[in-house]
Amino acid sequence: MQDQYPIEIALSKSKLFGLLLLSGGFVAIGLWLIVAQEMWFLGVLSLAFFGAAGIFLWLKLFDPKPGLILNEQGLIDNASGLSSGQMVYWTEIEDIWMTQVSSQQFITLGLKEPLAYIEKEPSSWKRKLMKMNHRLYGSPLHISANSLKIDFHRLYPLLVETWQAQRHEQQLFVPTPVQDFKKKF
Repeated sequence: MQDQYPIEIALSKSKLFGLLLLSGGFVAIGLWLIVAQEMWFLGVLSLAFFGAAGIFLWLKLFDPKPGLILNEQGLIDNASGLSSGQMVYWTEIEDIWMTQVSSQQFITLGLKEPLAYIEKEPSSWKRKLMKMNHRLYGSPLHISANSLKIDFHRLYPLLVETWQAQRHEQQLFVPTPVQDFKKKF
C-alpha cells in the first residue's frame, strides 16, 4: 500500500473554466438586476457572491498545486473554497459520507473534534462558513469533485478505501511499552 503514495489529483482546468463562465453569467445577471430591474438587494448579493467565486476560480486556473493529495498521514484539499491547504490527518477523521445539496454532491469528512479544527482556521470569514457547514451538514469539511480531474463516483470510494486502509495500518502498529532493562546488582 505504501508504494502508491502520494496520490495526487490535479485541478481540472476545463471544469474550472466552465465554472468561471457560469460565475461570470451570474455577475452579469446581478448587474442587470441592479440596472434594469432596480432590485438592489438581489443584484448586490449576486455580484458579491459570484464575483468572489469568480476571483477564486480565476486564481485556481493558474494554481500549479494538485487539487487533492492523499498520503499515509492524511489528505490535503486544495480545491475547495473553504480548504485551508493544510493536512487533515486520517486519525482526525471519524467517518466519511456523501452529502447532497440540491444537485451538488459532496464528500463529508466527519471529524472527531470539528470545533477544534474550525478554530485552527486563521481566516475569520472561513471560520464562520465552516461553522455554518458544521451546523447544517454535520461537519466543517466537505470535498467536491467539481474542480478536480476525477469523477465524484470514483473519488468517493478512493477516499473511503484510503481512509479505511490507513486506519487499519495505524491499528496494526501498536507501540509496545518500553521495558525497564536496568541491571540488578
